[in-house]
Amino acid sequence: MDDLIHHEYSVGLPEGWQDKTEVVLTGPMKDGTCPTLTVTRIRLKVEQTLEQFAAYQLHGLGVQMAVKKTDILEEGETTLGGLPAFARVYNLRFFDKPLMQRQTYVVRGLVAYVVTETSTVDQFEGDRPLFNEMLKRFQFRLPAA
Repeated sequence: MDDLIHHEYSVGLPEGWQDKTEVVLTGPMKDGTCPTLTVTRIRLKVEQTLEQFAAYQLHGLGVQMAVKKTDILEEGETTLGGLPAFARVYNLRFFDKPLMQRQTYVVRGLVAYVVTETSTVDQFEGDRPLFNEMLKRFQFRLPAA
């Protein structure tokens, strides 16, 4: 059995179980909402290129969040933690609240990372410099799994 180590604790990770860690950081409340940055770690069943993973995520946004092509404001290549990445900025509605998100995708071997920045449509551009600074400090500390 492997151990999952996170911050100041560890827990046993039995054979066949998966680490689906999601880290959620929240900013201060502004007008009843707070900006968030979420890092999701996804173990892939088969190898995928960054382009394949980004296309799969776009399909998922349409199915799960009703994001349409017309909701996509920006997308293109970037870097994250020194690795090639793909970023996408889009509008969505969550419980009738208009939000804006930027997702950045990285694939390392059989593990993909999705970093999602979320803010209200009115606040996103004001929050973007802080989100950018947070992403500049993003680092991978362990070798790819």
